[in-house]
Amino acid sequence: MPLDSVVAGPRSLSPREGWGWLLLAALARAYLSLLATLAAVALLPMLFGLSGSVVQSGSMRPLINIGDVVLTQALPESAAAPMGRVIIFRAPVGSARPGTELHRLVAVNADGSLVTAGDANADPDSSSLKRSDILGQGRLLIPWIGLPSVWARTGAYGRLALWVIMTILAVIVLVLGPGKPGRASPAPDDLSGSALPRPGEAGAGEAASGHEVSTQDRSAIRPMARILGTLLIVGVLSTPPLGMTSAAFSAGTVSIGNSWSAGTWPTHLAFTTHPSGSTGGIAFATQPVISVRDGAGVTIPGSAAPVTLSLTTPGSAALTCATNPVTAVAGVARFAGCTVDKVGTYSLTATSTGLAKAVSASFTITVGPAAKLGFTVDPSSSAVSTSFGTQPRVAIQDAGGNTRTTSSASVKLTITPPTGGATLTCSTNPRNTSSGIATFSSCRINRAGTYTLTATATGLTAAVSRSFIVFGAASKLAFTTNPSGATGGSGFVTQPVVAVQDTGGNTVASSSASVTLTITNPAGATLTCITNPRAAASGVATFTGCRIDRPGTYTLTATATGLTSAVSTSLTIT
Repeated sequence: MPLDSVVAGPRSLSPREGWGWLLLAALARAYLSLLATLAAVALLPMLFGLSGSVVQSGSMRPLINIGDVVLTQALPESAAAPMGRVIIFRAPVGSARPGTELHRLVAVNADGSLVTAGDANADPDSSSLKRSDILGQGRLLIPWIGLPSVWARTGAYGRLALWVIMTILAVIVLVLGPGKPGRASPAPDDLSGSALPRPGEAGAGEAASGHEVSTQDRSAIRPMARILGTLLIVGVLSTPPLGMTSAAFSAGTVSIGNSWSAGTWPTHLAFTTHPSGSTGGIAFATQPVISVRDGAGVTIPGSAAPVTLSLTTPGSAALTCATNPVTAVAGVARFAGCTVDKVGTYSLTATSTGLAKAVSASFTITVGPAAKLGFTVDPSSSAVSTSFGTQPRVAIQDAGGNTRTTSSASVKLTITPPTGGATLTCSTNPRNTSSGIATFSSCRINRAGTYTLTATATGLTAAVSRSFIVFGAASKLAFTTNPSGATGGSGFVTQPVVAVQDTGGNTVASSSASVTLTITNPAGATLTCITNPRAAASGVATFTGCRIDRPGTYTLTATATGLTSAVSTSLTIT
């Protein structure tokens, strides 16, 4: 019977020739392939200038987790700060961990410093950065691959050992390899027959020539290559040539969802509705609306940031709103009742702590209808029945205080209110306005006292002047500033001031009386001043360089011709 007609009898399969072993080998191959791929993706880009870091903490969750590898690219010094992007930077002084940090750039402060925050942190980082602190911008994220390095550095040796054992088992399964399920191998006693290569088959040629590697040689090389490759992967993952970076500042976590390029952390403000023009003091027809946005320009619906409005270049103008600042609701701050008082062209600036400001489109304020009166010049003090040194001037104004130059309304002045029978007289009262201004002349009051004037006109809100004094004839002196003590021969710590007053105690501004100081009871002591006597200026004599040469307790007496003298409080010379 020919040898090739012998048929091998049935036999049982070995453990490595079943479907279970084939599935296990497939899982091992997939696991090791994943490790090799992640390691290659993490390491190869570093040949092209990227830098790698293993993340040690979780404040950038859910986007970046502990054990992830982040590849960053250096930023040129001339490049703008990458707002809303993930950056790696030197840890500020006082940080919990020295070295580098990985957070998102979320805002620019008014002084130009930068604000960072973790995606999972409820608050921005407490320390701001300088532009030079930024080392690079995140470009590529490789998950999990740095976990063995984190475990080794943090002392999590149980997890590291479990991973090493699992990897070694996967290598063993891959090296042993499965048989082909469902097909028996030839029996040993059949090798003399069908196991031998026939003439013309490939095996015969290979064996004869000696130029090809035998099947047994290839079977020996493949396990060796697998073992070496796997050991290389394990070695790389256990001690990767990557830096370690922290992604943690202490803060409560909120786990905000994010994208890699620009997150949903609020970074800046934006006007969604710009204010419209108006007249002075009248609310804008269209009130401003400001939204809180992230780096991608999307409104943050959960933001409740307080937003403050101000005039970008106010000059003498003032902005008023019903409420300012306004707290954003669902990321939107809606203002109401905003007005600008003075005529001009303006823009508004919206600000909020930690967020980049926003500037509105320009708008114009014009003069509105006549609404009120206003003193543009207040009356000055004067003597009884003597014309005020400065005569009052009253303007017809709109609601914002802008002069309504087309008005010719009649304006009347009165004392507010008249006291003790005092009366006000002017050359013309009431007085018609010219180009919106009523200029009064020769106004005077016949009794001493402190007064204000009220200006009225039909249909307009009245105005009240600043207070002023009408003084009577000079009758007495009074110390308005008493001297304080000193050492013998040294000037008083506080030098004396004496006023010329009428009977009502009002300073007589027109007086220039000569006032002399003396020691009330000298007892051999001498008073000297730089100037004594001293002439009053606008009714006030201010002394300088006064001193007493002997120790003791004294008072000073002020005298002037025709006026009642005054005595100071006591002072002590030591």
